[in-house]
Amino acid sequence: MRPPRYQIGILRDFLNDTLVMAEILGPDFRAEIYSSRGEFLQGLLDQCLQSPKLPGQIREIIQYITYRGIPTNGLASTPTNFSGVLRSEKRHLDLNSAFQALDMKRVNDANLVHAVNDVKSWFARDLQSKVHLIGFDVFKYNTRGEVLRSLLEHLESFNGQPEIPQETKENIRSILPFIMTTGIGNDSAFSVDTAY
Repeated sequence: MRPPRYQIGILRDFLNDTLVMAEILGPDFRAEIYSSRGEFLQGLLDQCLQSPKLPGQIREIIQYITYRGIPTNGLASTPTNFSGVLRSEKRHLDLNSAFQALDMKRVNDANLVHAVNDVKSWFARDLQSKVHLIGFDVFKYNTRGEVLRSLLEHLESFNGQPEIPQETKENIRSILPFIMTTGIGNDSAFSVDTAY
């Protein structure tokens, strides 16, 4: 069995696939009957284990996690807030909107417009998301400022291949102080498509 962090990442990706989960859980799974997040997770994983369609690797991970026990305190004890209406949401990151969290007046006053342009050009030309964004979970964040700061900090510390040019990393460092977390920086970085 692989390390728990790796297992949780695989399981999270599996559980986030709404089409697969709808097939695995079937129409009878009732999320609203669980009063806490821990109870919901236990019920969800138990229901997954009942399905003959559950892939073997996922089955092993779920068995391992349930054997170790699902927490019932802390965050796991908080309410689920399910209303009984099933809905599916897809969140889409608009990177241009995230860059609006930069205070361009202050960037301009600091004579760093070239730094912003270099970083944006690198994104457009050289970003390889399957390489440069390994280990970065954009959906942990909500606002433009949070997403942009976390994303740029992740890239600034990236040491893999293909390398991010040192000049681009320096430009990333130079614009970090100009990311706003209020006003437009506090707006959502995502557009959401909802289906009921």
